Amino acid sequence: MERVTLSSEGPGYQALEFHTPVFTSDGFFSCVATLTEDGDESSVDVEMIEPYRSDMLGFFEEMAVESSGWPGTKEWRSEFATLRVTAVNGGGGNVSLAVTAWWPPDYEETRQLGLSLPAGELKELASKVRVFLDLPHGERFRAVVSEP
Repeated sequence: MERVTLSSEGPGYQALEFHTPVFTSDGFFSCVATLTEDGDESSVDVEMIEPYRSDMLGFFEEMAVESSGWPGTKEWRSEFATLRVTAVNGGGGNVSLAVTAWWPPDYEETRQLGLSLPAGELKELASKVRVFLDLPHGERFRAVVSEP
């Protein structure tokens, strides 16, 4: 699959699109993430080794499993922090996504975008992300708790 598009319901066209995937023989992956709002486009490079690809897929799979709603927020960040997606699903049938992109080298320039997706489409979205990332399943990073 060459692209995955998340587009918002409502007035005006808003979308986050992952496209132009590149896989290298040493396990490195890159793609382009394009944020679109009413015809204004900004693109940022997203580069990740396999554990970060797995975390990205895990984020979308986790939302799909919990599509009826979850408390608080879920968050995913790309390996070099060029892209962050935060999701909220209070159980009302839609998922609100807040997307933020940063551009290296100073990460001061940002672009933000809000999307609203039907919760019923999360399983299909996770399946598309799975194919796009060329992984059989994802796994979220887990917080490491150290004992004193």
